[in-house]
Amino acid sequence: MYDTVNVPTTLRLQYKRIDHFIGDTVPVGPPVAFGECTGWQSVVIKRPAGVVSGSAYVYYRIFLVDANGNEIGELTHKNSSNATVTYSDYWTCYIGRRYHHIFKGHRNTSTLPVSVVVWTAL
Repeated sequence: MYDTVNVPTTLRLQYKRIDHFIGDTVPVGPPVAFGECTGWQSVVIKRPAGVVSGSAYVYYRIFLVDANGNEIGELTHKNSSNATVTYSDYWTCYIGRRYHHIFKGHRNTSTLPVSVVVWTAL
């Protein structure tokens, strides 16, 4: 993710999901800097007993982490309408699949709004 065009952010990003079991945000891997990745992380999906297929929504947030390792708030960015908004999204996850989540976009311009692109891993 970039702060503006051709200027990578110097902050780390902490991807979090809202846990189905406790209703609070939990980290998905460690915070990452520009160009880094967390590697594979498990996201446990609550499902009824005996169900071995199906899907669930997983809701995500991104938090900013400073150079000292402190969370300094949720990620805000300019959307395509040039309004400042807090990042939030959800993805439909299917039991037994693996997904790549890739951060992209410009945080302080509406040229390319911040988003997460998801691919199913084979």
